[in-house]
Amino acid sequence: MRPLPEIHTGMLTDKCPRRVQLRIEGKARNEAPSALFRGVLIGEVLRSVHENGAWQNDEAFIGDLVALCEAKVRKQMAEENRMLTDAVETNLAEMREEIVRHVGWYIERFGARFKVSTLIGCELPCRMKIGKVKFASHLDLVFRDDSGLFGNKGGIVVWDWKMRQEAPTRAYLSRNLQLGLYWLMVQEGSICVSPELEVWNTFGEVGTAAWVHLPYLKPFGRATVVKDDEGVEREYAKGDTRPDSAIIRECGFRDGAQEKLKSEILMRVEIMRRGLDIAVPDPTGCHLCECEPWCDRFDTADIKEGSIR
Repeated sequence: MRPLPEIHTGMLTDKCPRRVQLRIEGKARNEAPSALFRGVLIGEVLRSVHENGAWQNDEAFIGDLVALCEAKVRKQMAEENRMLTDAVETNLAEMREEIVRHVGWYIERFGARFKVSTLIGCELPCRMKIGKVKFASHLDLVFRDDSGLFGNKGGIVVWDWKMRQEAPTRAYLSRNLQLGLYWLMVQEGSICVSPELEVWNTFGEVGTAAWVHLPYLKPFGRATVVKDDEGVEREYAKGDTRPDSAIIRECGFRDGAQEKLKSEILMRVEIMRRGLDIAVPDPTGCHLCECEPWCDRFDTADIKEGSIR
């Protein structure tokens, strides 16, 4: 059996088990590609908006906030010895403008609702045990839906901000172990509600968890017919905002599914512990993967320890 470190939620949902193991072994390039940098930066900006109650939708103000957060993210990545790729530096101006627009749309769309909700925190460390296995992660956004405007009146809501282009289906989200573990954390885990003071809370509540698809904050680029928030098909014109349900993609985990979810999570951990870390090749993913230099392939000589090709 292979000893495993504390399990992070991302390890449960990675498409390629081989990459998970190579990362555990420290065999990965210390690079920060565009997708990673963009996601971390917009997450940091949204965190600042929430924590400071900065709900003014002003382009100049948001631009200044993006600049401040960019400096913070750069420093953080330098401390982690992560090098920004050439693509990040080349496309940085465009990336800043994109983030300014999306944060503006976020404030316009949700600002009033968050003003009547209670912020619990952003990027909060969390941990729990299932059996003898320890899990740890960070929650992008946790709040209490006091008004019910987010569909869980009085309850706790966990949002996972996503900036990737591919929008998830309900079939995918209903099986997503990362979001499932976030959901369990609110019920049975501990959440560090004040990282500065190391204050950990156990809420013991059945909340809701959602994948928040930030690219869909952008209004429709052309006329289209999709279902609205009531599930009725309707035509949207170019420039119309998308329905909430297109952006806030709730997982819909049901109370009573906890033990089944835990069993599935522990099965994934057992696969890793037994060393069944098969590679799952991807037409473009392999080329971009930070672990690619250490992953076995069939057109070269065997990889020697520590070598990069």
